[in-house]
Amino acid sequence: ESPRPPRFKQDGIPITYMQMGIVHERDTEKVRLSLPKALKKYMEGTYQIHENFLFLENKIFRDMDQIKQLRIYPPEKGICNLIVVYEVPDPEELPQNGHELAIDLGLHNLMTCYDSGNGKTFILGRKYLEIERYFQKEIARVQAQWYGQQSQKGVKHPVTSKHIRKLYKRKQNSVTDYLHKVTRYLAEYCREQGVTC
Repeated sequence: ESPRPPRFKQDGIPITYMQMGIVHERDTEKVRLSLPKALKKYMEGTYQIHENFLFLENKIFRDMDQIKQLRIYPPEKGICNLIVVYEVPDPEELPQNGHELAIDLGLHNLMTCYDSGNGKTFILGRKYLEIERYFQKEIARVQAQWYGQQSQKGVKHPVTSKHIRKLYKRKQNSVTDYLHKVTRYLAEYCREQGVTC
């Protein structure tokens, strides 16, 4: 009952479109995706849909010039996730003005920064360890409960519960969100202070 052999066909595999299968006109909200023959045949047989192309329309496509790759994930709870890889032109390099910002990545503090213009030192990312510790404690607590319940039922090799998987996902999302906020703050600080290199 406990060990489960691997399954070779997995659910939730995304469909990936490469650059050759994507048609997008500049400054429009529409993207046309070509359908492979096997998918066309499947759609005709299963859903009676006789289309050669799949059209996606969203306002995010308006700002994209050249789409390199588009990945569509199967819907979960009515929500379909989409990852778009597109080319962004390189920004112009600003001339160096001698005003620099030194960043030291650390273990206890995420970033310690020194501004050469005003001689100010500041620390960013103290909340990062707080987020990590909170989720590690919560995951350990839930795992202890879950494995205790499973061992009482006689399961030798318990499978990770949905609750634990959700906690790992929330932890990953929280850390990613916090890192984005810290780097955004740093970029805004450099822009306001005139730091160019």
